Amino acid sequence: MNVAARRNFKKTLPVYVCLPSLVLAVFGAQSKQTETKPIDSNPVVLNVTGDDAGMVGYWGKYIIFRLYRSSRAQYETYDEVYDRSTNSYKRQLVLHELKISRDETDKIIKLLEEPDLSNARDVYPKLITNIDAFYKETISFSNYGHEKQVVIENYLGSKRKDPGYYPKPLIELMSMIRDLVAKNRRQAGQ
Repeated sequence: MNVAARRNFKKTLPVYVCLPSLVLAVFGAQSKQTETKPIDSNPVVLNVTGDDAGMVGYWGKYIIFRLYRSSRAQYETYDEVYDRSTNSYKRQLVLHELKISRDETDKIIKLLEEPDLSNARDVYPKLITNIDAFYKETISFSNYGHEKQVVIENYLGSKRKDPGYYPKPLIELMSMIRDLVAKNRRQAGQ
């Protein structure tokens, strides 16, 4: 190849390299626009997460309870796991699965549909100030297009100071979740 041919080749090379990319980008963008998003046949109905700090059992973010419409549920615990490399135990978040009855799922969904819960405040500030710990629980739920998120700080269940502070369905929901997880942990020997 002579010098003149090399110069022409160098000038046209970017066009040959960029043209296929451009064609692919245009047609790729068009095909993405026509794609239909698959419908999730097993959506998450309820997601309760914790984000704790200070002198607490669970430190950081974790799943307290997640419920799918199919009655499948999940929760996380910190388990002591032996690490051979350091010859010691370390705490590690472990995801646990459980299947709850259809009746229990229906009870939870019914609680989520309660007007007192769907109209609840977005944040319930702490009633009790702990000197060395902070608990924050975020309850997110979605039921047939209605989405809601409620944040509770330092919720201690039956040890609360003001029984009228939280909506009754919220108290029932948190109690039911704790009972389901505790029952599963007992059965699993955790």
